[in-house]
Amino acid sequence: MAKKPSAENQLTLQNMLDELSQAHNTRKPLYSELERIFTVPVISFFTSFIYPATIHDKDADMIENVLQGTDVKKGFLMIINSPGGSALAAERIIQVCRAYSADKFSVVVPKMAKSAATMICLGASKIIMSRTSELGPIDPQVIITEGQTRKLFPAFLLIQSYRKLIEEAIRVKQPIEIFLQQLSKYDHRDIALYEQEADLAKDIAARALKSGILKSEPDQEVQKTISFFLEPTRTKVHGRPIYLDDLAPTKLNLERLEIDSEQWKLIWNLYVRLDCLLSRGNVAKIVESKDYSYIISVK
Repeated sequence: MAKKPSAENQLTLQNMLDELSQAHNTRKPLYSELERIFTVPVISFFTSFIYPATIHDKDADMIENVLQGTDVKKGFLMIINSPGGSALAAERIIQVCRAYSADKFSVVVPKMAKSAATMICLGASKIIMSRTSELGPIDPQVIITEGQTRKLFPAFLLIQSYRKLIEEAIRVKQPIEIFLQQLSKYDHRDIALYEQEADLAKDIAARALKSGILKSEPDQEVQKTISFFLEPTRTKVHGRPIYLDDLAPTKLNLERLEIDSEQWKLIWNLYVRLDCLLSRGNVAKIVESKDYSYIISVK
C-alpha cells in the first residue's frame, strides 16, 4: 500500500503550489502585453536543462489542453526553450499546434531550442529569433555503455565509421581478420536501427517543411535545408549552436528581433522568470499561457 504523505510534506507541497500560483499571476501582465504586440495568443513551452526532462508525448497533451481553452483559430505564438527529446513527440506537437491554429503558429526562441525542439520550430509557419537565440542539429544521438562509462555518440558518426570499415575491408588486400576484430565492436542490427532513426528524423523534418514553411519550394530546397540540420559535418558536434545568421543560406521564414527592441525585452523578461522557476525546486516542465499554467515536477 502506498504510504500517505506526512502532514509536514502535505503542507510543504501546498506552500509550493500556492507560490507557483502566485508566480503565474506575476507573469500574466507579460503575456497580455505580448499578445497586444503580436496580436495573437501567446503560450510558453519550457523544459529544464538541469533535470532529465526531455520532450515526450505527454507534452503534446498539455499543449493541447492550453490550446483547447484558447481561441487560436487565427494563429498563436509559442515561446519555446528546451534541450530536446523525442522526435516522434516533436512531430505530434507540430500536429497539435497546426490543427488548432489552422497551420498558423509561430515560434519564438528566447535562448535555446535544441534537437527535437528545433524540429518543432521547423514545423512552425515562422521562426522568430534574436542574434543570441540558438537552434541545434537534429541528428539522432546514441548512448553507448562501455564498462561503467556512458558515452553519447551521433548515430551519423557510428553509421559512417561502420561503412568506412566495410569499404576498407573490401578495398585493401590484407587479411580479413584485421577488420573482423574492429567490426566485432559493431552489431549490424544496431547499425540498422541507427539508420532507421536517422531516416525518421529526416522524414519528420521533410514532412514538416514541405507542408509548412517550405511548402512552395522545390524538393531540392527542402533537402538542402534538412541537411543543414541533420548532417553533423557542418556543426561538428550535436551541441553546437545554430544562430540566426547561420540560417541565412536557407529559405526558412525567419524574423529577427533586435535585442534592444520592446518585443525582445518582454520576451526575455518572461524567459528569465520561467528559467528561474525551472532552475529551482523540482520543476521540470512548464506549459502555460495568460490563463493556464501547467507545471510538471521532477519525480
